[in-house]
Amino acid sequence: MAQISHEWYCLEAIANLDDMPLIPIATLEKVWPHEYVVAGDEPQDSDASGLETDTGATAQLVIYPTEIDAFRRQSVLSAENMTRLTAVLKGAAHPNAVVDLSRFPLTANQILSILEELRDFRRLDVSHSQAVDNHVFLHILKTYKRLRWINILHCPISTDDLKELMTKDPQRFRSIETILHPAFLTGKLPADFPKAFRVTYITDDWPGYEHVTLPFFSADQLVQNIFDILFNIRSSFRMPSLTTVASSHLAQGQNWFDRAIQIVPGRDLDDRSDFRAYVHQREGYQLVVQANRNEGCTEF
Repeated sequence: MAQISHEWYCLEAIANLDDMPLIPIATLEKVWPHEYVVAGDEPQDSDASGLETDTGATAQLVIYPTEIDAFRRQSVLSAENMTRLTAVLKGAAHPNAVVDLSRFPLTANQILSILEELRDFRRLDVSHSQAVDNHVFLHILKTYKRLRWINILHCPISTDDLKELMTKDPQRFRSIETILHPAFLTGKLPADFPKAFRVTYITDDWPGYEHVTLPFFSADQLVQNIFDILFNIRSSFRMPSLTTVASSHLAQGQNWFDRAIQIVPGRDLDDRSDFRAYVHQREGYQLVVQANRNEGCTEF
């Protein structure tokens, strides 16, 4: 009965969002022109600087000028076109700018050459690039220590590839905040998949425990999110939303609603085993929070 009631409340909460407006297609098309096409729209030329960016607080999205964006439809890029593409990316240099190399017909060496020119960047999009395999991906993680966000969607990197990389070189995944890959968007990683960090919350109430597991993290993100979780534990010992641990780091001056969650963390609520069997994991890091209503205390 408790499970049915819990499911009913979840569905009711979702139904309350029915009146919320959706993002219009025109906006989606502007940000992701290759995924969303609006009939009758004409491509807009950029200003004299060679690019446009949004003014969002969390990231700047580069909108290439028409002649540069056309490179994506070529089969190969010449040395001259490589120079022009690199120059535009250098002109977009900003701590939160996304280095967008998605869909360009670049070889692995060309991608690494461009990144070597840029050096200091935190966000990289190499999605839809057949040149970015697990070896190139690991090289990028090893070389660019400030990298916090990378999009490898539709690259030839499988879940098994990621599992192997994280098993053999786990330290490389202790300073990355977001890896956009299908494996991390379901919350259902294989049981033997490497675990970087887990938050466990134990309470006397149903369902008794909750786990949220991250396959990777960055230290500043983790510290900020843990403090947010602990701060919001109520005196009633009600189970907090542990998915907060997966949200992005907030820079100084940013608001809570600027925070993004770009990974679905692993959850174990479907498991019917004794929760105490899950308290200690053998790998990575773990925070255990135990709320004892009878004794009126919370232990960490």
